[in-house]
Amino acid sequence: MARLELLGFQQEAADRLVESALNYYEGGPDRIGGRTVPYVGQLKAVTGAGKTPILATVAGRVGPAIVLWTYHSKNSGAGILSPLSRRAVRVGQGC
Repeated sequence: MARLELLGFQQEAADRLVESALNYYEGGPDRIGGRTVPYVGQLKAVTGAGKTPILATVAGRVGPAIVLWTYHSKNSGAGILSPLSRRAVRVGQGC
């Protein structure tokens, strides 16, 4: 399988997200009531900036993880994209 080549700004975004996730778990994850609090990162970028390849790169570098994409659109309200189910679920306005 060919390796994905990111543009400079995309690689920088991926590097920052990976660093943030690894730093979160370095000292052991936070816990509330004995349960692990998952790492939550955020990537905001304009349409066409390559959010999917950036997040795919991050997921590949961080290791086994559940990745949940959320999005907001003026036309469709908000939604959730899960790479596990490979489908979008609209929530909120216009459902």
